[in-house]
Amino acid sequence: MKYLLPSLLLGLLACSSDPRPEAATAPALPVPSAPPAASAAEPAANFPELVPGVYEVSDSTVCALAITIERQGRGYTFASGEVRGRLRVEREAERVLLTFEGWQAAEPGRRAHAADSGYIGGEYEPERILLQNYGNSMNEYTLLPNCDAKFLTLEKVR
Repeated sequence: MKYLLPSLLLGLLACSSDPRPEAATAPALPVPSAPPAASAAEPAANFPELVPGVYEVSDSTVCALAITIERQGRGYTFASGEVRGRLRVEREAERVLLTFEGWQAAEPGRRAHAADSGYIGGEYEPERILLQNYGNSMNEYTLLPNCDAKFLTLEKVR
């Protein structure tokens, strides 16, 4: 038993060396260079630009929700009813994600974005804001309890 460990170590060392002479002289393959990263100040051309204005839920039977977005310097602000705050815009892959900072979800949970803050978050498409109002049994959360639909689509009205 006391010779087992040294024997294993010697066996591993013997197996790790490559007896083939061509292995030592094989040319290294070139490493492909990565494409240059896009600058944060310069968004890619395929991202839609956020358009300030008033966005409303198109089906008023679901809920009467309106969000006003305004440009403030280099950023955006929003207002919805009595709630006002800063609108954070993040570009991720092919999507534009929105976080309404200062607008707390009714029951925050684990979500893809805005999860750490508990703020309401959504996705922007040209002339449209999409919100997932509540989750499921594995990921429970509720953004706006007064709205009955799971998915809310707010269309730009002016």
